[in-house]
Amino acid sequence: MIYLFPSYFFWYCCLHPIEAFVFFNCYSAYTGNNAYIEKTVFDAFWVIVGQPVGEARYDTFVHWYHLTFGLVPIGEDEWLEVYFFDPLFWLGAQGFFLSPLAACEDPCKPLHYSDL
Repeated sequence: MIYLFPSYFFWYCCLHPIEAFVFFNCYSAYTGNNAYIEKTVFDAFWVIVGQPVGEARYDTFVHWYHLTFGLVPIGEDEWLEVYFFDPLFWLGAQGFFLSPLAACEDPCKPLHYSDL
């Protein structure tokens, strides 16, 4: 079977549960609005898993998962803080989550140098 998403999504099943939770919920937000996620919603995902907002894990996630901070006008002199989705990365994520591999039926196998 041929899958239409980049191979780097195969690590999803090996993610730390906190990161997997945030990633999956960002993906869920992406399916509703593929342009951006509100920063308050994104921050809420981190609060739910008990992680402080704005620390190293948070910042690394934003970078690694191709989110870009920005502002969206919502009225006269009013702006909404958001993270914009990188369309190429998140389209690939959508392809992964729609595939049977997203069920994570195979256990995560730690790799060793001898496996390379």
